[in-house]
Amino acid sequence: MNQFDSFDDVIARCCRGEVRLSRLDLYALSGPSRAEAALFAQRWPGLPVQDRRGILRTLVESAEANFELDFNDLYRLILDDPDDEVRLLAVEGLWEDEDPALASRLARMLRDDASDEVRAAAALSLGRYALRAELGDLDPRLVKVVTQALLAAVNDPEELAQVRARAVESIAYLDLDQVRGIIDRAYNEDSRLMQASAIFAMGRSGDGYWADTVLRELESAEPEARFEAAHAAGELQLAAAVPALIGFLDENDRELQEMAVWALGQIGGEQAKDALEAILASDNDPLFEAADEALAELMLGASPLLLFDYAGEQDEGHEHEEADDDDDLTDDDLEDEVPDEEEDLDDELDDEDDLYDGDDDDPEDDDPEDGVEDDEEDDELS
Repeated sequence: MNQFDSFDDVIARCCRGEVRLSRLDLYALSGPSRAEAALFAQRWPGLPVQDRRGILRTLVESAEANFELDFNDLYRLILDDPDDEVRLLAVEGLWEDEDPALASRLARMLRDDASDEVRAAAALSLGRYALRAELGDLDPRLVKVVTQALLAAVNDPEELAQVRARAVESIAYLDLDQVRGIIDRAYNEDSRLMQASAIFAMGRSGDGYWADTVLRELESAEPEARFEAAHAAGELQLAAAVPALIGFLDENDRELQEMAVWALGQIGGEQAKDALEAILASDNDPLFEAADEALAELMLGASPLLLFDYAGEQDEGHEHEEADDDDDLTDDDLEDEVPDEEEDLDDELDDEDDLYDGDDDDPEDDDPEDGVEDDEEDDELS
């Protein structure tokens, strides 16, 4: 392999069974043109399933580690792959993709995919569109598609808890009358998975109604419940949770410690600030980086005087940096060369008219009582 290998060269080598991808190969595959994406769509089905899994796993892991790499156009082309693991990896690879056309595709996968894991991943991915809907940044027709898909999942008594749990987490973003009831039913199910997702959803909903429940779960004997309650406390900015969160810093659970640090940064206040600064007093504290980021977040909402003091502390002590990773990723229009998952959004949305029950009313017009019933790799490349 030489440094001038092109997209076509890399694909040709993959087709010959040479599936170990170098750093230069990854850059060659990143951000493909329409013609390159069409070539990929043509050649991909002919690869052995183990090679498809290995290649895709490498792409997903590499893109997570390096924001310069963009394989979204390739992921979308293989959402119909016959292999469950490949489809799952493709959905997971698209975790930051907010292309509107993808929302209706994920809604169909949530409804129809044969794999429980893929349906759960689709439900989770729809959360980012639910958030955009709540922020008023999503076409009303897509709001309807996303809402109906999530409601259908959480209200389906035959659906697995794994899928319903992710749907509960995603639908929590939406300002629907049904949401409190959905979270409450999930919380009261005899399933730790559903209970943990319900606690997570309490925070994501931004609804102060759940404050007492979250505070109570901070004292739970279940580590997962305490972890999700710490996250929810941060989301809800519960000042009453600060003492418990500070107590979590002395526990042996590293993930719980880091979540407590994050939550303290979200909640703010002098007590939280003092706790974070105590961590920063030692360069060797394993929570130093997390506390540094949390304190910076805390200071965003602090008074001008506190901001001034904090700036002085930075000059005397540790240097604080924040990276701006807000680069927008753009997706090529592949409609002329690739399968019809990339078709025009208007045609896509027209197809959704009878996706579920044929109801043409907007979600906001639905009766809150309607539809509410008892209701989350390792081949090495060779």
